[in-house]
Order: sequence, then structure tokens, then C-alpha cells
Amino acid sequence: MKNELCCLTHRQKEELLNSKAGAGNIFIAELEGKNIDHMDGYLGAINKILQFPKPSEHYRLSYDGYLDWVRDLEWLNADGYILIINNYASFMKNDATIKNEIIDDFKQIILPWWENEVEQCVVEGKAKSFNVYLVD
Repeated sequence: MKNELCCLTHRQKEELLNSKAGAGNIFIAELEGKNIDHMDGYLGAINKILQFPKPSEHYRLSYDGYLDWVRDLEWLNADGYILIINNYASFMKNDATIKNEIIDDFKQIILPWWENEVEQCVVEGKAKSFNVYLVD
């Protein structure tokens, strides 16, 4: 299994979603890129859509916390994950540095984790598909 991050058109996204309908226990999450223009906005949106647990009432998600939670996801009880960022050209449009950091972390940390590292680092950890699609 090779997890991937790739760009799609809106039509390709619809074809992808149609092909995944009824194709097993895949958790599909979509973010609206044009509504996310800063790090706090991204953390809030990803926190909500991936339903990260809140350890306390006053918990505020940090970027390191996000990286930890996105490599856990056990509460979703899924066999694989798809994250779609719609209107990717508008995503973080005012902060290309942060946008690149988020994408690089998917490529270098998150996708490799789910591809095979989870099996080496977590007792009874299981590799799962985790694919990210950037849609414009």
C-alpha cells in the first residue's frame, strides 16, 4: 500500500467519492480551503472534522498536538482515511510558509506513519490507507 498526496479536479474528486461509496470502512473528511487562511483556522477545522478528543474543557490544540492526534484516530474506528482539501489554491493563501509546512508534514510524517511506521511503533498497530487530495 502506498499512501499518497495528489491534486484532483472537482470532477476527479466526484469520481473518487463515487468509487469509494460502499467500498469498506473509509473515513472521508473534507475541508473547505477558501475558509482557512491561518494556522488557528486549520487547527480548528481539522480538529472538528477529525473529531479529536478534548482531554479537558480548556484544551487548546497545538500543532504538535495535531500531529499526535492525526497519527492516532482510533476513535474513528476506520480501516482507512481520506482527507480532501477543496479549493486548495485558496487554502492558506496569505501564508505560503505554513501551507507548505502542513503539506510537507503530510508527506514526511503523517502518510509514512499510516503506511508502515504505525506497525513498528504501536502495539498491535495496523497500517492503513491515508490519502490526501488537493482539489481545485
